[in-house]
Amino acid sequence: MKNRYSKTILRLSMVASFMLIIGLLSCTDDDEVAPAPVASFSVSNTGPEAGESITFTNESENATAFQWSFGDGNTSTEENPTHTYEAEGQFTVRLVASGEGGESEKELLITVSAIPAPEAAFSIEQDVDNLVQGQEINFINESTGEIESYEWSFGDASNSTSDEEKPAFTYEDAGNYTVTLVAVGPGGRSQEFTLDLEINPVAPTANFEVENEENLTTSLPVQFNFTGEGVVEEFEWNFGDEANSTSDEENPSFTYTEAGTYTVSLTVRNATGEDTATQDITIEAADEANFEVFFIEPEVRIAKINTDGTISTVKEISFFATALAVNPAGDKMYYADTDEGIVYEANIDGSGERVLTSDLNILEGDIAVNDNGQIIYVTDRGDDKVVAIDVASGTVTTVASSDDDPDFLLPTGIDYFDGKLYITAVDVDAESVWTVSVDGTDLTRIIDFSAGGFGYGIKVDRTNSKIYFDDSDSGNIRTADLDGDNISNFAATDDRVYGIDFYDGEVIWADRSGVINKKPKSGGERTTIATGLDSPRGLFVLEVAP
Repeated sequence: MKNRYSKTILRLSMVASFMLIIGLLSCTDDDEVAPAPVASFSVSNTGPEAGESITFTNESENATAFQWSFGDGNTSTEENPTHTYEAEGQFTVRLVASGEGGESEKELLITVSAIPAPEAAFSIEQDVDNLVQGQEINFINESTGEIESYEWSFGDASNSTSDEEKPAFTYEDAGNYTVTLVAVGPGGRSQEFTLDLEINPVAPTANFEVENEENLTTSLPVQFNFTGEGVVEEFEWNFGDEANSTSDEENPSFTYTEAGTYTVSLTVRNATGEDTATQDITIEAADEANFEVFFIEPEVRIAKINTDGTISTVKEISFFATALAVNPAGDKMYYADTDEGIVYEANIDGSGERVLTSDLNILEGDIAVNDNGQIIYVTDRGDDKVVAIDVASGTVTTVASSDDDPDFLLPTGIDYFDGKLYITAVDVDAESVWTVSVDGTDLTRIIDFSAGGFGYGIKVDRTNSKIYFDDSDSGNIRTADLDGDNISNFAATDDRVYGIDFYDGEVIWADRSGVINKKPKSGGERTTIATGLDSPRGLFVLEVAP
Protein backbone atom coordinates (compact mmCIF):
# COMPACT_ATOMS: atom_id res chain seq x y z
CA MET A 1 0.00 0.00 0.00
CA LYS A 2 2.76 2.33 0.99
CA ASN A 3 4.73 1.65 -2.18
CA ARG A 4 1.68 2.21 -4.35
CA TYR A 5 1.11 5.58 -2.71
CA SER A 6 4.70 6.60 -3.24
CA LYS A 7 4.61 5.73 -6.87
CA THR A 8 1.48 7.75 -7.30
CA ILE A 9 3.09 10.80 -5.68
CA LEU A 10 6.12 10.40 -7.91
CA ARG A 11 3.97 10.31 -11.02
CA LEU A 12 2.14 13.45 -10.00
CA SER A 13 5.39 15.31 -9.34
CA MET A 14 6.76 14.41 -12.70
CA VAL A 15 3.57 15.63 -14.38
CA ALA A 16 3.72 18.91 -12.46
CA SER A 17 7.36 19.45 -13.38
CA PHE A 18 6.58 18.82 -17.03
CA MET A 19 3.73 21.28 -16.97
CA LEU A 20 5.94 23.87 -15.30
CA ILE A 21 8.60 23.50 -17.96
CA ILE A 22 5.98 23.81 -20.67
CA GLY A 23 4.65 26.92 -19.00
CA LEU A 24 8.06 28.48 -18.70
CA LEU A 25 8.84 27.82 -22.34
CA SER A 26 5.52 29.36 -23.27
CA CYS A 27 6.27 32.56 -21.23
CA THR A 28 9.68 33.15 -23.00
CA ASP A 29 8.01 33.51 -26.41
CA ASP A 30 5.07 35.78 -25.41
CA ASP A 31 6.20 38.10 -22.48
CA GLU A 32 9.88 39.25 -23.26
CA VAL A 33 10.74 42.72 -21.60
CA ALA A 34 11.82 45.65 -24.07
CA PRO A 35 15.26 47.22 -23.41
CA ALA A 36 15.35 50.74 -21.96
CA PRO A 37 16.47 53.63 -24.34
CA VAL A 38 19.76 55.44 -23.80
CA ALA A 39 19.78 59.18 -24.80
CA SER A 40 23.02 60.41 -26.33
CA PHE A 41 24.08 63.08 -28.83
CA SER A 42 27.00 65.14 -30.00
CA VAL A 43 27.14 68.69 -31.45
CA SER A 44 29.18 70.17 -34.30
CA ASN A 45 30.34 73.14 -32.16
CA THR A 46 29.89 73.60 -28.44
CA GLY A 47 31.13 77.21 -28.61
CA PRO A 48 29.46 78.83 -31.61
CA GLU A 49 29.04 82.53 -32.31
CA ALA A 50 25.62 84.09 -32.27
CA GLY A 51 24.00 83.58 -35.63
CA GLU A 52 26.10 80.52 -36.44
CA SER A 53 24.18 77.32 -37.33
CA ILE A 54 25.18 74.16 -35.43
CA THR A 55 24.10 70.52 -36.00
CA PHE A 56 23.13 67.99 -33.33
CA THR A 57 23.95 64.33 -34.13
CA ASN A 58 21.63 61.90 -32.35
CA GLU A 59 23.49 58.90 -30.92
CA SER A 60 20.66 57.52 -28.78
CA GLU A 61 19.88 53.79 -28.51
CA ASN A 62 16.59 51.89 -28.13
CA ALA A 63 14.60 55.08 -28.93
CA THR A 64 12.04 55.89 -31.57
CA ALA A 65 10.98 59.44 -30.58
CA PHE A 66 12.98 62.47 -29.64
CA GLN A 67 12.22 65.75 -27.92
CA TRP A 68 14.86 68.45 -28.04
CA SER A 69 14.94 71.62 -25.95
CA PHE A 70 17.66 74.11 -26.90
CA GLY A 71 17.53 76.27 -23.81
CA ASP A 72 16.47 79.46 -25.61
CA GLY A 73 12.77 78.63 -25.83
CA ASN A 74 13.04 76.69 -29.07
CA THR A 75 12.37 72.93 -29.45
CA SER A 76 12.51 70.22 -32.10
CA THR A 77 11.34 66.65 -32.63
CA GLU A 78 13.76 65.94 -35.45
CA GLU A 79 16.24 63.15 -34.99
CA ASN A 80 19.25 65.26 -36.02
CA PRO A 81 18.21 68.92 -35.85
CA THR A 82 20.15 72.07 -36.61
CA HIS A 83 19.78 75.22 -34.59
CA THR A 84 20.99 78.83 -34.58
CA TYR A 85 21.37 80.88 -31.42
CA GLU A 86 20.66 84.54 -32.13
CA ALA A 87 22.21 85.91 -28.93
CA GLU A 88 25.26 85.26 -26.85
CA GLY A 89 25.02 83.35 -23.56
CA GLN A 90 25.02 79.84 -22.05
CA PHE A 91 22.25 77.46 -23.01
CA THR A 92 21.47 73.92 -21.72
CA VAL A 93 20.43 71.55 -24.51
CA ARG A 94 18.20 68.68 -23.32
CA LEU A 95 17.34 65.54 -25.29
CA VAL A 96 14.59 63.18 -24.20
CA ALA A 97 14.80 59.87 -26.12
CA SER A 98 11.70 57.61 -25.89
CA GLY A 99 11.06 53.96 -26.80
CA GLU A 100 9.15 50.76 -25.72
CA GLY A 101 11.56 50.38 -22.88
CA GLY A 102 10.83 53.90 -21.54
CA GLU A 103 12.67 57.19 -21.99
CA SER A 104 16.09 58.64 -21.31
CA GLU A 105 17.53 62.18 -21.02
CA LYS A 106 20.83 63.87 -21.74
CA GLU A 107 21.90 67.49 -21.24
CA LEU A 108 24.79 69.49 -22.67
CA LEU A 109 25.88 73.08 -21.98
CA ILE A 110 26.41 75.26 -25.08
CA THR A 111 28.30 78.56 -24.73
CA VAL A 112 27.42 81.08 -27.48
CA SER A 113 29.76 84.03 -27.98
CA ALA A 114 28.84 87.40 -29.48
CA ILE A 115 29.41 88.00 -33.22
CA PRO A 116 32.59 90.07 -33.47
CA ALA A 117 32.50 93.37 -35.36
CA PRO A 118 34.21 93.15 -38.73
CA GLU A 119 37.65 94.59 -39.31
CA ALA A 120 37.92 97.16 -42.09
CA ALA A 121 41.01 97.32 -44.28
CA PHE A 122 41.83 98.35 -47.83
CA SER A 123 44.60 99.32 -50.20
CA ILE A 124 44.70 100.75 -53.72
CA GLU A 125 45.74 99.23 -57.04
CA GLN A 126 47.82 102.24 -58.08
CA ASP A 127 51.23 103.30 -56.78
CA VAL A 128 50.37 105.30 -53.68
CA ASP A 129 53.46 107.45 -54.08
CA ASN A 130 52.65 108.61 -57.61
CA LEU A 131 49.02 109.66 -57.68
CA VAL A 132 47.97 112.67 -59.78
CA GLN A 133 44.82 114.70 -60.11
CA GLY A 134 42.33 113.37 -62.65
CA GLN A 135 43.56 109.79 -62.20
CA GLU A 136 41.01 107.08 -61.35
CA ILE A 137 41.98 105.26 -58.16
CA ASN A 138 40.73 101.71 -57.60
CA PHE A 139 40.26 100.64 -53.98
CA ILE A 140 40.92 97.02 -52.95
CA ASN A 141 38.69 95.97 -50.06
CA GLU A 142 40.62 93.80 -47.59
CA SER A 143 38.05 93.83 -44.78
CA THR A 144 37.37 90.63 -42.81
CA GLY A 145 34.50 89.28 -40.72
CA GLU A 146 30.79 89.02 -41.36
CA ILE A 147 29.94 92.16 -43.34
CA GLU A 148 26.64 93.46 -44.61
CA SER A 149 27.57 96.94 -45.88
CA TYR A 150 30.43 99.40 -46.40
CA GLU A 151 30.76 103.11 -45.73
CA TRP A 152 33.49 104.89 -47.69
CA SER A 153 34.43 108.56 -47.35
CA PHE A 154 36.99 110.02 -49.77
CA GLY A 155 37.84 113.19 -47.85
CA ASP A 156 37.38 115.66 -50.69
CA ALA A 157 35.73 119.06 -50.48
CA SER A 158 32.40 117.61 -51.66
CA ASN A 159 32.44 114.93 -48.92
CA SER A 160 32.06 112.22 -51.55
CA THR A 161 31.03 108.76 -50.31
CA SER A 162 30.33 105.25 -51.60
CA ASP A 163 28.66 102.07 -50.35
CA GLU A 164 30.28 99.82 -52.94
CA GLU A 165 32.54 96.98 -51.90
CA LYS A 166 35.35 98.00 -54.26
CA PRO A 167 34.77 101.58 -55.40
CA ALA A 168 36.80 103.75 -57.75
CA PHE A 169 37.27 107.49 -57.25
CA THR A 170 38.93 110.39 -59.07
CA TYR A 171 40.33 113.47 -57.33
CA GLU A 172 39.98 116.52 -59.56
CA ASP A 173 42.22 118.74 -57.42
CA ALA A 174 45.71 118.20 -56.12
CA GLY A 175 46.10 118.00 -52.36
CA ASN A 176 46.21 115.69 -49.36
CA TYR A 177 43.15 113.54 -48.66
CA THR A 178 42.24 110.98 -45.99
CA VAL A 179 40.11 108.04 -47.18
CA THR A 180 38.04 106.29 -44.51
CA LEU A 181 36.31 102.88 -44.56
CA VAL A 182 33.88 101.46 -41.99
CA ALA A 183 32.57 97.88 -42.41
CA VAL A 184 29.17 97.08 -40.91
CA GLY A 185 27.90 93.59 -39.97
CA PRO A 186 25.73 91.72 -37.46
CA GLY A 187 28.46 92.21 -34.91
CA GLY A 188 28.35 96.00 -35.26
CA ARG A 189 30.56 98.63 -36.89
CA SER A 190 34.26 98.20 -37.40
CA GLN A 191 36.75 100.78 -36.31
CA GLU A 192 37.60 103.31 -39.01
CA PHE A 193 40.40 102.29 -41.32
CA THR A 194 42.09 105.29 -42.92
CA LEU A 195 44.63 105.84 -45.66
CA ASP A 196 46.25 109.20 -46.42
CA LEU A 197 46.66 109.97 -50.11
CA GLU A 198 48.76 112.73 -51.60
CA ILE A 199 47.34 113.73 -54.98
CA ASN A 200 49.96 115.53 -57.02
CA PRO A 201 49.13 118.05 -59.72
CA VAL A 202 49.54 116.94 -63.27
CA ALA A 203 52.72 118.16 -64.87
CA PRO A 204 52.08 121.73 -66.09
CA THR A 205 52.32 122.88 -69.68
CA ALA A 206 54.34 125.98 -70.50
CA ASN A 207 52.99 128.69 -72.76
CA PHE A 208 52.93 132.48 -72.71
CA GLU A 209 51.88 135.53 -74.66
CA VAL A 210 53.54 138.90 -75.14
CA GLU A 211 51.32 141.97 -74.89
CA ASN A 212 51.47 144.43 -77.82
CA GLU A 213 53.93 142.08 -79.52
CA GLU A 214 53.95 144.01 -82.80
CA ASN A 215 55.04 147.28 -81.17
CA LEU A 216 57.84 146.42 -78.74
CA THR A 217 60.43 149.13 -78.25
CA THR A 218 63.42 149.80 -76.05
CA SER A 219 62.87 151.62 -72.75
CA LEU A 220 59.26 150.47 -72.51
CA PRO A 221 58.41 147.43 -70.39
CA VAL A 222 57.39 144.26 -72.22
CA GLN A 223 54.60 142.42 -70.45
CA PHE A 224 54.74 138.60 -70.46
CA ASN A 225 51.67 136.60 -69.40
CA PHE A 226 51.59 132.90 -68.58
CA THR A 227 48.90 131.10 -70.60
CA GLY A 228 49.84 127.48 -69.92
CA GLU A 229 47.85 124.98 -67.90
CA GLY A 230 48.15 123.08 -64.67
CA VAL A 231 49.25 123.85 -61.14
CA VAL A 232 52.60 125.61 -61.27
CA GLU A 233 54.84 125.66 -58.22
CA GLU A 234 57.80 127.38 -59.86
CA PHE A 235 58.14 129.83 -62.75
CA GLU A 236 61.54 130.35 -64.37
CA TRP A 237 61.72 133.06 -67.04
CA ASN A 238 64.82 133.92 -69.05
CA PHE A 239 64.51 137.09 -71.14
CA GLY A 240 67.38 136.23 -73.48
CA ASP A 241 69.34 139.46 -73.04
CA GLU A 242 73.09 139.63 -72.68
CA ALA A 243 72.86 139.58 -68.90
CA ASN A 244 70.61 136.48 -68.94
CA SER A 245 68.03 138.34 -66.87
CA THR A 246 65.48 136.11 -65.17
CA SER A 247 62.27 136.28 -63.16
CA ASP A 248 60.27 133.89 -60.99
CA GLU A 249 57.01 135.83 -61.29
CA GLU A 250 53.98 134.37 -63.02
CA ASN A 251 53.42 137.40 -65.27
CA PRO A 252 56.60 139.49 -65.29
CA SER A 253 57.52 142.57 -67.25
CA PHE A 254 60.99 143.37 -68.56
CA THR A 255 62.51 146.41 -70.24
CA TYR A 256 65.05 145.87 -73.01
CA THR A 257 67.63 148.65 -73.39
CA GLU A 258 68.87 147.63 -76.82
CA ALA A 259 67.06 146.81 -80.03
CA GLY A 260 67.31 143.27 -81.36
CA THR A 261 65.70 139.84 -81.46
CA TYR A 262 65.61 137.94 -78.18
CA THR A 263 64.64 134.36 -77.36
CA VAL A 264 62.50 134.32 -74.25
CA SER A 265 62.03 131.03 -72.43
CA LEU A 266 59.63 129.97 -69.69
CA THR A 267 59.99 126.78 -67.65
CA VAL A 268 57.18 125.76 -65.32
CA ARG A 269 57.50 123.08 -62.65
CA ASN A 270 55.61 121.22 -59.98
CA ALA A 271 56.15 118.02 -58.01
CA THR A 272 55.07 115.92 -61.00
CA GLY A 273 57.19 117.39 -63.77
CA GLU A 274 58.15 120.44 -65.82
CA ASP A 275 57.73 121.93 -69.28
CA THR A 276 59.47 124.67 -71.27
CA ALA A 277 58.24 127.07 -73.96
CA THR A 278 60.30 129.56 -75.98
CA GLN A 279 59.39 132.50 -78.16
CA ASP A 280 61.40 135.00 -80.22
CA ILE A 281 60.49 138.68 -79.84
CA THR A 282 61.82 141.68 -81.71
CA ILE A 283 62.56 144.94 -79.91
CA GLU A 284 62.74 148.09 -82.02
CA ALA A 285 64.66 151.20 -81.06
CA ALA A 286 62.23 153.66 -79.45
CA ASP A 287 61.76 157.15 -80.75
CA GLU A 288 62.87 159.61 -78.12
CA ALA A 289 59.89 161.35 -76.57
CA ASN A 290 59.64 165.11 -76.24
CA PHE A 291 57.71 165.15 -73.00
CA GLU A 292 58.18 164.12 -69.38
CA VAL A 293 55.56 162.69 -67.04
CA PHE A 294 55.70 163.81 -63.41
CA PHE A 295 53.95 161.76 -60.76
CA ILE A 296 53.88 161.12 -57.01
CA GLU A 297 54.73 157.93 -55.15
CA PRO A 298 53.27 158.72 -51.69
CA GLU A 299 55.76 158.80 -48.82
CA VAL A 300 58.56 158.10 -51.31
CA ARG A 301 59.15 160.75 -53.97
CA ILE A 302 58.02 163.00 -56.73
CA ALA A 303 59.39 161.32 -59.85
CA LYS A 304 59.32 161.67 -63.60
CA ILE A 305 59.47 159.51 -66.68
CA ASN A 306 62.25 160.97 -68.80
CA THR A 307 62.23 161.31 -72.57
CA ASP A 308 64.25 158.12 -72.93
CA GLY A 309 61.75 156.14 -70.84
CA THR A 310 63.86 155.96 -67.71
CA ILE A 311 62.47 157.07 -64.37
CA SER A 312 64.29 159.46 -62.05
CA THR A 313 63.58 161.08 -58.70
CA VAL A 314 62.76 164.79 -58.72
CA LYS A 315 62.27 165.17 -54.99
CA GLU A 316 62.12 162.75 -52.09
CA ILE A 317 59.13 163.14 -49.78
CA SER A 318 58.24 161.50 -46.47
CA PHE A 319 54.56 162.40 -46.36
CA PHE A 320 51.43 161.05 -47.97
CA ALA A 321 50.50 162.97 -51.10
CA THR A 322 47.97 162.70 -53.90
CA ALA A 323 47.93 166.27 -55.26
CA LEU A 324 50.37 167.45 -57.96
CA ALA A 325 50.08 170.28 -60.49
CA VAL A 326 52.27 172.50 -62.67
CA ASN A 327 51.93 176.18 -63.57
CA PRO A 328 51.38 177.24 -67.20
CA ALA A 329 54.99 178.37 -67.55
CA GLY A 330 56.19 174.89 -66.62
CA ASP A 331 58.74 176.15 -64.11
CA LYS A 332 56.84 175.66 -60.83
CA MET A 333 55.04 172.66 -59.38
CA TYR A 334 52.60 172.39 -56.50
CA TYR A 335 52.01 169.47 -54.19
CA ALA A 336 50.56 168.84 -50.76
CA ASP A 337 51.12 166.87 -47.59
CA THR A 338 47.53 165.72 -47.63
CA ASP A 339 47.52 164.42 -44.04
CA GLU A 340 48.95 167.60 -42.49
CA GLY A 341 47.20 169.98 -44.87
CA ILE A 342 50.40 171.70 -46.06
CA VAL A 343 50.59 173.02 -49.61
CA TYR A 344 54.05 173.48 -51.16
CA GLU A 345 55.51 175.26 -54.15
CA ALA A 346 58.86 174.20 -55.67
CA ASN A 347 60.86 174.68 -58.81
CA ILE A 348 60.28 172.06 -61.48
CA ASP A 349 63.54 170.37 -60.53
CA GLY A 350 62.42 170.06 -56.89
CA SER A 351 64.54 172.88 -55.53
CA GLY A 352 63.33 176.07 -53.83
CA GLU A 353 60.54 174.46 -51.84
CA ARG A 354 58.32 176.81 -49.84
CA VAL A 355 55.08 176.49 -47.88
CA LEU A 356 52.05 178.33 -49.24
CA THR A 357 49.68 177.34 -46.44
CA SER A 358 49.44 174.79 -43.64
CA ASP A 359 45.86 175.28 -42.49
CA LEU A 360 43.95 172.84 -44.67
CA ASN A 361 42.43 169.38 -44.21
CA ILE A 362 43.19 168.01 -47.66
CA LEU A 363 43.24 164.24 -47.15
CA GLU A 364 43.14 162.74 -50.67
CA GLY A 365 42.65 166.11 -52.35
CA ASP A 366 43.96 167.62 -55.56
CA ILE A 367 45.38 170.90 -56.95
CA ALA A 368 44.58 172.94 -60.08
CA VAL A 369 46.24 176.11 -61.39
CA ASN A 370 44.57 179.03 -63.18
CA ASP A 371 45.70 180.31 -66.56
CA ASN A 372 48.10 182.98 -65.31
CA GLY A 373 49.59 180.77 -62.61
CA GLN A 374 48.77 183.23 -59.84
CA ILE A 375 46.02 181.24 -58.14
CA ILE A 376 45.92 177.57 -57.26
CA TYR A 377 42.76 175.73 -56.23
CA VAL A 378 42.79 172.94 -53.66
CA THR A 379 40.08 170.45 -52.68
CA ASP A 380 39.97 170.61 -48.89
CA ARG A 381 38.27 167.23 -48.66
CA GLY A 382 38.29 166.94 -44.89
CA ASP A 383 36.30 170.18 -44.50
CA ASP A 384 34.04 169.66 -47.54
CA LYS A 385 35.22 172.76 -49.40
CA VAL A 386 37.33 174.10 -52.25
CA VAL A 387 39.77 176.92 -51.55
CA ALA A 388 41.79 179.37 -53.65
CA ILE A 389 45.37 180.20 -52.65
CA ASP A 390 47.14 183.29 -53.87
CA VAL A 391 50.57 182.02 -54.85
CA ALA A 392 52.31 185.29 -54.07
CA SER A 393 50.78 186.01 -50.68
CA GLY A 394 49.57 182.62 -49.52
CA THR A 395 46.13 184.07 -48.82
CA VAL A 396 43.45 181.36 -48.61
CA THR A 397 39.81 182.00 -49.50
CA THR A 398 36.90 179.60 -49.76
CA VAL A 399 35.39 179.20 -53.23
CA ALA A 400 32.63 176.65 -52.46
CA SER A 401 31.63 174.41 -49.58
CA SER A 402 28.86 172.28 -48.17
CA ASP A 403 27.44 175.53 -46.76
CA ASP A 404 26.48 176.38 -50.34
CA ASP A 405 24.99 172.93 -50.98
CA PRO A 406 24.68 170.34 -48.19
CA ASP A 407 25.26 167.54 -50.73
CA PHE A 408 28.67 168.92 -51.71
CA LEU A 409 30.71 166.50 -49.56
CA LEU A 410 34.24 165.08 -49.82
CA PRO A 411 35.46 166.99 -52.89
CA THR A 412 38.53 165.20 -54.28
CA GLY A 413 39.69 165.75 -57.88
CA ILE A 414 39.84 169.26 -59.40
CA ASP A 415 40.75 171.09 -62.63
CA TYR A 416 40.39 174.65 -63.90
CA PHE A 417 39.13 175.87 -67.27
CA ASP A 418 37.69 179.13 -68.50
CA GLY A 419 36.75 180.59 -65.13
CA LYS A 420 35.23 177.38 -63.81
CA LEU A 421 36.34 174.56 -61.57
CA TYR A 422 35.45 170.93 -62.36
CA ILE A 423 35.38 168.77 -59.25
CA THR A 424 34.79 165.12 -58.33
CA ALA A 425 33.17 164.30 -54.99
CA VAL A 426 33.14 160.87 -53.41
CA ASP A 427 30.63 161.07 -50.58
CA VAL A 428 27.67 158.81 -51.23
CA ASP A 429 25.37 161.83 -51.39
CA ALA A 430 27.77 163.95 -53.45
CA GLU A 431 28.85 161.70 -56.32
CA SER A 432 30.05 162.37 -58.90
CA VAL A 433 31.01 165.62 -60.86
CA TRP A 434 30.37 169.24 -59.90
CA THR A 435 31.16 172.67 -61.39
CA VAL A 436 31.47 176.07 -59.76
CA SER A 437 32.62 179.45 -60.98
CA VAL A 438 35.87 180.63 -59.45
CA ASP A 439 33.96 183.48 -57.79
CA GLY A 440 31.93 180.87 -55.87
CA THR A 441 28.70 181.14 -57.80
CA ASP A 442 26.68 178.46 -59.54
CA LEU A 443 27.77 175.39 -57.57
CA THR A 444 26.09 172.64 -59.61
CA ARG A 445 26.21 168.87 -59.81
CA ILE A 446 26.40 168.08 -63.52
CA ILE A 447 26.81 164.28 -63.26
CA ASP A 448 25.26 162.14 -60.52
CA PHE A 449 26.16 158.66 -59.39
CA SER A 450 23.60 156.90 -61.56
CA ALA A 451 25.24 158.38 -64.65
CA GLY A 452 28.88 158.66 -63.66
CA GLY A 453 29.54 156.41 -60.70
CA PHE A 454 32.13 157.81 -58.34
CA GLY A 455 35.85 158.46 -58.68
CA TYR A 456 38.86 160.63 -57.98
CA GLY A 457 40.89 162.27 -60.74
CA ILE A 458 39.45 164.72 -63.29
CA LYS A 459 40.94 166.72 -66.20
CA VAL A 460 39.52 169.12 -68.76
CA ASP A 461 40.38 168.49 -72.41
CA ARG A 462 40.53 172.13 -73.53
CA THR A 463 41.02 171.22 -77.16
CA ASN A 464 37.81 169.24 -77.47
CA SER A 465 35.76 170.80 -74.62
CA LYS A 466 35.49 167.48 -72.78
CA ILE A 467 36.13 166.27 -69.28
CA TYR A 468 37.86 163.01 -68.49
CA PHE A 469 37.10 161.65 -65.03
CA ASP A 470 37.74 158.52 -62.97
CA ASP A 471 34.81 156.19 -62.32
CA SER A 472 36.28 153.74 -59.84
CA ASP A 473 32.87 152.18 -59.37
CA SER A 474 32.86 150.75 -62.90
CA GLY A 475 36.66 150.61 -63.38
CA ASN A 476 36.82 153.14 -66.22
CA ILE A 477 38.00 156.57 -67.21
CA ARG A 478 34.90 158.21 -68.64
CA THR A 479 34.35 161.27 -70.84
CA ALA A 480 31.55 163.82 -70.99
CA ASP A 481 30.78 167.25 -72.39
CA LEU A 482 31.54 170.21 -70.14
CA ASP A 483 27.89 170.34 -69.09
CA GLY A 484 27.88 166.63 -68.13
CA ASP A 485 26.09 165.35 -71.21
CA ASN A 486 27.15 162.55 -73.59
CA ILE A 487 28.89 160.36 -71.02
CA SER A 488 30.85 157.41 -72.39
CA ASN A 489 33.58 155.01 -71.32
CA PHE A 490 37.07 155.84 -72.58
CA ALA A 491 39.50 153.31 -71.08
CA ALA A 492 39.45 150.49 -68.55
CA THR A 493 41.41 150.97 -65.34
CA ASP A 494 42.79 148.53 -62.78
CA ASP A 495 42.42 150.74 -59.69
CA ARG A 496 41.72 154.32 -58.65
CA VAL A 497 43.00 157.07 -60.92
CA TYR A 498 44.10 160.30 -59.20
CA GLY A 499 46.12 161.96 -61.96
CA ILE A 500 45.09 162.56 -65.61
CA ASP A 501 46.73 164.74 -68.27
CA PHE A 502 47.08 165.03 -72.06
CA TYR A 503 49.83 165.30 -74.60
CA ASP A 504 49.84 165.22 -78.40
CA GLY A 505 46.38 163.69 -78.74
CA GLU A 506 46.84 161.09 -76.01
CA VAL A 507 45.41 160.70 -72.53
CA ILE A 508 47.98 159.78 -69.87
CA TRP A 509 46.98 158.64 -66.39
CA ALA A 510 48.40 157.18 -63.17
CA ASP A 511 46.68 154.00 -62.01
CA ARG A 512 47.02 153.28 -58.29
CA SER A 513 47.77 149.63 -59.15
CA GLY A 514 51.35 150.71 -59.96
CA VAL A 515 51.29 151.65 -63.65
CA ILE A 516 51.10 154.72 -65.86
CA ASN A 517 49.14 154.21 -69.05
CA LYS A 518 48.31 156.15 -72.17
CA LYS A 519 45.74 155.90 -74.92
CA PRO A 520 44.88 158.04 -77.95
CA LYS A 521 41.82 160.24 -77.47
CA SER A 522 40.58 158.91 -80.78
CA GLY A 523 40.59 155.33 -79.42
CA GLY A 524 42.82 152.32 -79.86
CA GLU A 525 44.79 150.21 -77.44
CA ARG A 526 45.84 151.20 -73.94
CA THR A 527 49.66 151.23 -73.62
CA THR A 528 51.66 151.02 -70.43
CA ILE A 529 54.57 153.46 -70.27
CA ALA A 530 55.72 152.68 -66.72
CA THR A 531 55.11 149.80 -64.39
CA GLY A 532 56.19 148.54 -60.97
CA LEU A 533 55.51 151.92 -59.35
CA ASP A 534 54.53 152.44 -55.74
CA SER A 535 50.86 153.45 -55.88
CA PRO A 536 51.30 156.48 -58.21
CA ARG A 537 48.90 159.38 -57.62
CA GLY A 538 48.89 162.98 -58.93
CA LEU A 539 50.30 163.46 -62.44
CA PHE A 540 51.10 166.10 -65.01
CA VAL A 541 52.86 166.10 -68.40
CA LEU A 542 55.53 168.65 -69.29
CA GLU A 543 56.73 169.25 -72.82
CA VAL A 544 60.50 169.23 -73.30
CA ALA A 545 62.22 171.18 -76.03
CA PRO A 546 63.90 168.91 -78.60
